[in-house]
Amino acid sequence: LLSLCVCVCVCAVSEMHADPLVQDGYRVLFSAEVPVEVRSFPAASEKEDEKEEDEKDEEEEEEAENASLRALRVRIAERSGSEWSVRVEVSSDDELFFVCVHTCDRVRYERMREEYGLTVSHAEFGTVLVANAHELHPRPTSNARCDAA
Repeated sequence: LLSLCVCVCVCAVSEMHADPLVQDGYRVLFSAEVPVEVRSFPAASEKEDEKEEDEKDEEEEEEAENASLRALRVRIAERSGSEWSVRVEVSSDDELFFVCVHTCDRVRYERMREEYGLTVSHAEFGTVLVANAHELHPRPTSNARCDAA
């Protein structure tokens, strides 16, 4: 009876701490912190309809000065089969309440493909996202140590 109780408790705790990204049959393809330049822009209502070219240049310089480089954790997961979809999660270790999760299934992908003129098939979409994420991810230098998890 005690071993059954321990098993139930361990199972319940492991379910509470299960990674939501890999639930429902998803497989993680990429997980790393990537540097992202974050800029703040004034609300559209605060902008004037027409500005002179000099004012636009000054505004662009000011926005560039207000930009900050932050490390955001990007994770990409894919579910294969008849219910194919790709899930992208962006979060910040510095801002615990910032989490953005987007799931793209076949229907959404086809809409996005038509709207933006994408040339890859839905089956290649996850691989292309991972390839682009690797371009953002800083490569270790010869002095850096990389531990595989």
